[in-house]
Amino acid sequence: MGFLTNYKIPPSCFELEITEKMLIANMVEASSAVRQLREKGIKISIDDFGTGQSSLNYIKSFAADTLKIDRLFIRDLFSDQNVGAILETIIMLARHLHLEIVAEGVETVSQLNFLRAQGCHKVQGYLYSRPLPLDKMTELLKTRDCLQINNRAVA
Repeated sequence: MGFLTNYKIPPSCFELEITEKMLIANMVEASSAVRQLREKGIKISIDDFGTGQSSLNYIKSFAADTLKIDRLFIRDLFSDQNVGAILETIIMLARHLHLEIVAEGVETVSQLNFLRAQGCHKVQGYLYSRPLPLDKMTELLKTRDCLQINNRAVA
C-alpha cells in the first residue's frame, strides 16, 4: 500500500484485477487478502470471468466491484447460439448485484451492439485500439472525444 501513499493516489482510484482461476486456487487466502484490500478502499475486478470453475459463491465471497467477461465468450458470440444466452445471464446477474461489467475482446460493431443491448456498456478490444505504449495512448485520447468506427461515433 506504500505506493498509494508515496504517489498520493486515493485507494478508490486503484482497481486490482484478479483472475478467476487465481481466486479458485487459493480461495481462503485470496478471500482474506481481497477483504483487506476492499477495507482500504481498493476496488476488485474478477478477470476472465466464466473461464474457470465459475461459481456464484465466488462472487459473493470475494465481493468484487467488477466482473470482466473473458474474450472467448465474445469471440464465439455469433458462432455458438448458447454463448448469447450465457452473456445475457452474466450481464443480468452483474446488474442485479450492482457490479460493473466489462466485456473483453470486442472486435466488431455487431459484438458491441449485442453487448450494449444487454446492458454492458464497458468494453475492451481491438475494435477501439490495439495495445499502445503510454505516449501513443495519451495522444489518442487527446485527439478524440469519442472513437470513430465505420464513420460513426462510438462513445
